[in-house]
Amino acid sequence: MSTVFMEHKLIRSLGVVGHIEGIVVSPKMQGKKLGLRIINILTHISKAQGAYKTILKYSNENILWLQTEGERDD
Repeated sequence: MSTVFMEHKLIRSLGVVGHIEGIVVSPKMQGKKLGLRIINILTHISKAQGAYKTILKYSNENILWLQTEGERDD
């Protein structure tokens, strides 16, 4: 189950940060860019809720996938 939750920060005048986690795609459906589509939709929701940034939480085993989809490991 994919989730985006909003956190109010004390900095930036109680600005809102979105946190994306729990991106899971069935092995049968992998390779169709569904994970990337989920991330894009949740990022859009986060921005619509007023987030000044959105953080994607991921595990080390997903770094290669993220890099091939255009994300960076910063």
